[in-house]
Amino acid sequence: MTIAAVRGVNLWYELVGTGNVVAHIHGAAFGHQNFETITPRLSPRYQILEIDLRGYGQSDRPASGYSMKTWSDDVAALLDHLGFDRVHLHGTSMGSMVAQQFAIDHGDRLNSLILSCGAARLDAVGWMTFEVWIRILEKIGFEDDTIAMLLAQQGFTREYLDSPAGAEVVPTIRRVTSEACTPAVFIAACRAMQQIDYVADLHRITVPTLVVTGDLDQMTPIDPGPRGAGSRKIAELIPNAELVVLRGAGHTHLFQQPDETVKVIETFLQRVS
Repeated sequence: MTIAAVRGVNLWYELVGTGNVVAHIHGAAFGHQNFETITPRLSPRYQILEIDLRGYGQSDRPASGYSMKTWSDDVAALLDHLGFDRVHLHGTSMGSMVAQQFAIDHGDRLNSLILSCGAARLDAVGWMTFEVWIRILEKIGFEDDTIAMLLAQQGFTREYLDSPAGAEVVPTIRRVTSEACTPAVFIAACRAMQQIDYVADLHRITVPTLVVTGDLDQMTPIDPGPRGAGSRKIAELIPNAELVVLRGAGHTHLFQQPDETVKVIETFLQRVS
């Protein structure tokens, strides 16, 4: 187990592979396991930095203090600890929100930015989605399959859930989520996501940026309601960004379409490197 003491907490991390460093930032329900389908595919050509953010996995779980800025500053401190001046940064779901915060606050630490299935500001439905999660977590936590079923329904496509692989989705989500965080941390993450608004600052991100999402993403749709800013708007507002939409993929395209996702990421990294 590799632990770094930074900013008053112990953070778990792991380095896999060789080459230019690609740091992964996970979503609200999972720890570093969020990338278990793509890290083995990327590590033959890149050095992958896996991280459990504070509150997750084998990192410390303080009682309070969770925010996009806190997580972003933690990542910057971990890079200092490891002696990495610049990295390629990849965030998925909530991790894409942390990555946007990082790019705004610590843009000089980036070679490039990859934002998977993210948002820069929620619309009304997005806010309500996380509010429902919060209320369920407050009442029953991880005691049964309710949250796992909700995450499966919103994160995966109908076609995938009806396939043989779909039968394992709910038990896998329940297991990984209960291992990755507590209901209190998950609630704090949901509240942090409800508050994001990067729209006015995205123009400050000047590094090459890949925005990738699934056309069937329900959780963070490419085109949310008028109040929101999804993947299309993010790509429009970041000056040096490109948008790639994976057809037939939902919010969890890293799991549903790992080969296609890796191909898109590698094509981007080869060009910007």
